[in-house]
Amino acid sequence: MPKISVIIPVYNVEKYLSSCLNSVLRQTYQDFEIICVNDGSTDKSGKILDLYAKKDHRIKVFTQTNKGQSAARNKALKVAKGEYIQFLDSDDFLHPQTLEATIWFAQKYKTDLTVFSYEQEENPGELSHGSYEKVNFKRLSHVLTDNPLYFSHAQTRTDEYGKCVGDNTSVKDILSDFGEEFGMVTTTLFRRECFDKLRFKEGVYYEDTLLMTKILRDKPKTVILPVQFYKYRRNMNSTTNVIFSDKHLLSLYEVCKGVRDYYRAKKYLKDFQFFARTRIQSVCNNIVNKISQADVVTQRTLKPLFYKMLTDLAHTGCLPMFGKGSKCDFVKRMNQQNREAKVLFFDSKHPLKNTSMSSNVQKIVKHFDSRGLGHFLRNNTWQNAR
Repeated sequence: MPKISVIIPVYNVEKYLSSCLNSVLRQTYQDFEIICVNDGSTDKSGKILDLYAKKDHRIKVFTQTNKGQSAARNKALKVAKGEYIQFLDSDDFLHPQTLEATIWFAQKYKTDLTVFSYEQEENPGELSHGSYEKVNFKRLSHVLTDNPLYFSHAQTRTDEYGKCVGDNTSVKDILSDFGEEFGMVTTTLFRRECFDKLRFKEGVYYEDTLLMTKILRDKPKTVILPVQFYKYRRNMNSTTNVIFSDKHLLSLYEVCKGVRDYYRAKKYLKDFQFFARTRIQSVCNNIVNKISQADVVTQRTLKPLFYKMLTDLAHTGCLPMFGKGSKCDFVKRMNQQNREAKVLFFDSKHPLKNTSMSSNVQKIVKHFDSRGLGHFLRNNTWQNAR
């Protein structure tokens, strides 16, 4: 039985697929299997997979009609035999020591998660799979934590939630270059048991964030390595690089709802409040920016969906956790960004008269337009707008 299962969903990546597969085959640690799920590719990706599978018995290829990345990953998880799981996107690649280093730390500390950093190209084509400097990972300073949820936000990556091992430095210093690693499954080596009861939600974007936040709820033992083992290419056709649409907005809504429901028990209240203050606030801010940059037609589609999202989150206790008055970061932001706020909520030049909304949402929209989002959220007035 292989020690590690490397899972690669594949869809129309003939340009990058060989580089991706070669980066795994050339790992300094060789006890692995590669599970590739061809998600209905229409280019030469399928032929490339078949050629590689004939050359190396560790490469297993499965084919399905196009169902999306989540469905492909879920299919691979069903057949994976490794004690550990490593996800890899088919347009990216790994540093040659990735598996050797992560399995060494995972076995040394008996961790559930071994998290590492990534290098992202600024412009398409900058990263190439070539020679990389050898990492002396056994002498690497690293962080141990039993509460990795709080490392998903830069402000709480401190000694309060983890322990530094190695040189005499702080957790904050070691992780100073970390970004969104805790929202990505590709920058983590998982113990197989993490997926005993969990799978990726299919049919939505941002499924990584939803799954990772669910895994983090149960405080998995985690080691964090400040090394950019993952090489992230900028693919202009990827989910994060296409025009923001109603599916993007609804997917972000699904992430918020999914985490809210998964953390519903009282014993997770503190952790959910943290998620609400950081990630839900960030999601809402991001949507505000995206809508404000959209054309008028797209805004008319997105506005009522965003109103509905905010209303539901407010009704279910997600937004009041931001605080009251000037302490409410999201409200403060909305009130300060006058131009964006007017476009989104107060500008009569872009009325929502022709949109389809429930009477409840109509009342709330009216309340937004007359009194402003800040006042609406600050005073919990959704209770009176039903």
